[in-house]
Amino acid sequence: MNAEKMRVLSEPDHRAGEPSGDAMEDSADISSCMNATSSLSDLKPIRQFVLSFCNYLNPPIPDEGRYKLVLAATEAATNIMRHAYRGRTGQPIRVVAEANDDAIRVVFRHHGSSFDPANAPPPKFDGSKDGGFGVYVIENCVDRVCYRSNSADDNVIELLVYR
Repeated sequence: MNAEKMRVLSEPDHRAGEPSGDAMEDSADISSCMNATSSLSDLKPIRQFVLSFCNYLNPPIPDEGRYKLVLAATEAATNIMRHAYRGRTGQPIRVVAEANDDAIRVVFRHHGSSFDPANAPPPKFDGSKDGGFGVYVIENCVDRVCYRSNSADDNVIELLVYR
């Protein structure tokens, strides 16, 4: 896992190849990226990366919004590791965080299996299942989540929080 220093940009860092979202169309004021793997041991560095990025922002986002974004990012990374890569460790995950005056975006890129949330069963809250809550948690922690894939096995999960 390696993390690059946060830097101020006049435009989004397209070298990372992240998609552009509605709230980020103008430009990112700040962007940072890290490379991780599908090893569960990389969850903590991913959480720390997102939290550090949020803490760096000025003005900062409120604690609740920051913690919800970190939780959503952790769930997205966990889903990539467990489901997209089917538990295979050492597979690449690229995490890009961007912010401007309107929004904060965290983008995950991977080459595992694609995911369509419309095919995910709704969570059961009756205590009969230990898992199956990730999509629900993500959707309830951010303002927008988008899943995309293309024919080159390039899959994206984009988390967006409006400021």
